[in-house]
Amino acid sequence: MALLLLLAILPGSGCFLSCVKLSVDDPLPSLPFPEAEWITHISGTAKVCSLSIPGAHDSATSTLWTPVVDNFAKTQTLSIGELWDAGVRAFDLRPAVGGNGSLQIYHGPFSAHISFSECIGTILSCLGAHPGEFAVVLIRHEVEGDEGSPSWESLMREELSSLPGNRVRETFSPDLTVDDMRGRILFLSRNTYEGGPVGGYVTSWSSSSDLSAQKDCRIDSHPFWVQDYYDPEGEEGKWAAVKGMMDAFSSLGEESTVWCMNYTAGYVGGFLGLPSYEGNAVNVNLRAARYIRESVAGPLGIVMMDFAGALHFRGTPVWGDYLVKSIICHNAFQ
Repeated sequence: MALLLLLAILPGSGCFLSCVKLSVDDPLPSLPFPEAEWITHISGTAKVCSLSIPGAHDSATSTLWTPVVDNFAKTQTLSIGELWDAGVRAFDLRPAVGGNGSLQIYHGPFSAHISFSECIGTILSCLGAHPGEFAVVLIRHEVEGDEGSPSWESLMREELSSLPGNRVRETFSPDLTVDDMRGRILFLSRNTYEGGPVGGYVTSWSSSSDLSAQKDCRIDSHPFWVQDYYDPEGEEGKWAAVKGMMDAFSSLGEESTVWCMNYTAGYVGGFLGLPSYEGNAVNVNLRAARYIRESVAGPLGIVMMDFAGALHFRGTPVWGDYLVKSIICHNAFQ
């Protein structure tokens, strides 16, 4: 039994984690310009909520490296800067109060060994190099990392207050345009903090598979549809939730001011019941990319995924590059 458990967590043993075997004959979608500047080629009058934006779930976990922790907490293989270059523009960051008293990124109880300020600094540098772009940063207090430290709120306010005002969108509005956002970060926080919000607060978050519950989420008082069914009953249940949100949101059309965040990310029970992010990605990322290209006419909103920009993880195809490019290509360019 110990040998089998070791095989389940060793790099390259992804074949244990999913029985789904998929391949794709289509070439990767291509753009006539670098992914690092794709928003630059979008009309400034387009509403942000009407775009299709690739995002990375637990964006700063590429620095996790041990085999055991990788299996439970690693959802990305690219750094924040590499995610940017791949075209990712929505970043899911989960800081907790670290042992040094500063905000450090965690996934559950596992430290990613990178600070919140380092992550934001990288995004700001990318914006400086590409001022026609913007970023959305979703913040969650990862209470498993600091046992719900009460100092999180003041530390978060200090972090956000220290940022240059011309690089931050101070207030959220549902009809924000691309020009409103160029060169800036929009912060959306699932937790309150002192003197906030800078950007907007997200309330009534749901991890349900039920579409009506997913539609109850709000940014301040504005509709923000969120599908975050992260612990589904099998791969088919997760795919049904992803597809259901794509169908519902895309049918609203470009005139709607509803915002949306649709997670292809999640995990399924792998070998010996171990959670498997890659097992879910093998199945759902490719199906989502194909469905976008073949069956979706309207906008997608923000699509949060595991292994964004990566084609493989531990020798297993996870289709993150294919999905990011399919989402970007779903936009209308000038």
